[in-house]
This record gives sequence, C-alpha cells and structure tokens, in this order.
Amino acid sequence: MLRSILTFIVTLFLSVLAGAQPIKVLFVGNSFTYEPGDMSNPALPDNFKAIALSLNIDVQVDYVVKGGQTLKRHFDEGEVYKKLSSNKYSYVIVQAQSIEALELPKCFPDNGGPVGRPEFLKYAEKLIALIEANGAIPVIFAHWTYKKDHPWLQDNFPCLKFANNEVNAGKNWFGSNLIEYQKMLNEGFAMAAVSSPNTIQSFVGSKWLELMNNKPRNIPDTDLYQDDNLHPTVLGSFFSAMVLARDIFKVDVNLLTKHPDQITENQFVLMKSVLTK
Repeated sequence: MLRSILTFIVTLFLSVLAGAQPIKVLFVGNSFTYEPGDMSNPALPDNFKAIALSLNIDVQVDYVVKGGQTLKRHFDEGEVYKKLSSNKYSYVIVQAQSIEALELPKCFPDNGGPVGRPEFLKYAEKLIALIEANGAIPVIFAHWTYKKDHPWLQDNFPCLKFANNEVNAGKNWFGSNLIEYQKMLNEGFAMAAVSSPNTIQSFVGSKWLELMNNKPRNIPDTDLYQDDNLHPTVLGSFFSAMVLARDIFKVDVNLLTKHPDQITENQFVLMKSVLTK
C-alpha cells in the first residue's frame, strides 16, 4: 500500500514537472538502440517515449545512432557534441558497442573489432563529462549478452580464447557461460559510472537474463532476440525501455497498461512482474 502511494506521488510530481517543461532525453548508441527499427526510426527511443507518456510523463526524445558504433567513434565524430551544444537535455542514455565493455583478446582489434575495456572506459569518461557539462544526467544502458547460439560463442570462432601471452591466457572472451558473461559486462559498465556519482546505471541485460530464467514461467530467448542471435525483437526493445523508464523515473511499471501488438498480455504481465520483484 505504502509503495503504491509513493509511486503515485512520484508519478504525480513528474507529471507536474512535465507539464511545465517536457523532459528531454537523448539516446546515444547503435543497433542495440535502433533495432528492430532503423537509424531514422529507432525502436528504443520510440518505446521509451510511449511508456513515459502512458505514465503521464511528458518526454521528448532525440538520438544519435549508427550501426556498430563504439563510444570512441561517437566521441570522435562529433555528432553527440553538436547535439549537446545546441540542446538542453535532462538525461542522456549511453549504449556502448556490444562487447567493448569487456576485456578482450588482442585478436579482436587485430581483426578490425573493438579494443575492449581500456578504450571503452576512456571514452565513457569523456562522454560523461560532455553530458554533465550540458547539465544532463548520464545513464549507462547496461545491455544484454549475445544469445547462446551466436557464432562468436562457438568453439570454431578464431578469437574465442585469449592467447597464451595474454593475462587471461586460454580463457574464453565471454567467460564460461552467459551468467558470467553478463557479470563481466556489468563490471565494465559499473566502472564506467565511477567518474560521476550522478550517473544512473540501468542493468537491462541482467533483467533479460532474469526474464529468461524466471520460475515457474519465463520468456524464452527466442522471444527477446532476433534470428541473428544478438539484436532485440519488438519484445526485447520494449522490455529494455521498461527497465530504463523504471530506473530513470523511479516508477512502478505495474501502472503500465499498453504494449505493442506483438506482445501478448501474458508476456506483458510477466515482464512487469520481473521488474517489480
């Protein structure tokens, strides 16, 4: 009862603020942010806005998204800087390249892939400093792992293990299983947030795992991932937006009543249940 009252008060307060001035949110990311939409019509910002509006929170969304983009590329290309220089945002949601928050074998950058954690942390700090100079609150979008069937998790992947002369010699780049993989991602995201005590950490990927492993009912990974074993489905994107809205606005997602047509009512109930345990 007390929780419901507090949630109502917070929602009412946000509504009053939103009535005076819309809450402006900038999304910075790549295909994890725009799939299953595209770069000109990204799914996650649209879902986030729909969820906020359904909770009577007036939100305006903006975005800088590009396929495969690392934080370094976002910083170097200057589009994020231009957005921050010409607009005033309340929150900036930062989504990194899919595996750059991890310590990675040198095989990855040697073959055109991401450098990994050292570069990720350097440019996360730079972007967070830009965001705070704008007066906005940084939000780390701590995303999900690859699906277990992804080719980079298989025994025949050339960069599967660290080389004998590397610190983690002989170990798989993703650890021993998806739980360890997600834990290592989260460690990288948490390290990125250290540079600013105001940074919000939204552990979306952990909630994906919880949703897939929930007992006695769960949502299978095939409902969250597209066939490429990496990008989100409609359900995956909408659920991610639910997690972000909960963590940013501190609202009770049980208040949500609307969802995309591709999501069943039973799935929606389970999604809300996992986020309110």
